[in-house]
Amino acid sequence: MKKYSKIVFRNLCKKYNLTKQDETTIYRCIKPILFHKEFIKRLDKEFYHHGTTTLGEHILEDTIITYKLAKNKDINLDLALKISMMHDLYTTPWQNNPINKQNTFHRHGFSHPIDAAINSMVWFKKEFKNPRKAEILIDGIVHHMYPLPVT
Repeated sequence: MKKYSKIVFRNLCKKYNLTKQDETTIYRCIKPILFHKEFIKRLDKEFYHHGTTTLGEHILEDTIITYKLAKNKDINLDLALKISMMHDLYTTPWQNNPINKQNTFHRHGFSHPIDAAINSMVWFKKEFKNPRKAEILIDGIVHHMYPLPVT
């Protein structure tokens, strides 16, 4: 499955016309996440995000777009790409989650950032060892659905 993750990543890099250097820069940063079993699961049809796009494809596309927007700016690219790779690592596909149907503030858009932050801290402990880096990662993950408030 690791090979499949890399194929999906490379195909999306081509779709967004990235240079080989850009592809390599992103790959070096996201490799531990890209090959993690939980991320690989999100490339499967069980985790469709919208239409025929899987959650893993969505995350990779967001990461590539993040790179394109941030690469020539005064932004910590490593942190931006990691936030992008972790932002939607929720546990249950939102279409199948009964709690999302209860009321507006329990719906997926309001609640999944907390799930993604917790999962990221558990699955990628190494990334959260430095307190300042952890604070930035958590803040980025939790607030990625702005202006929706996190509940």
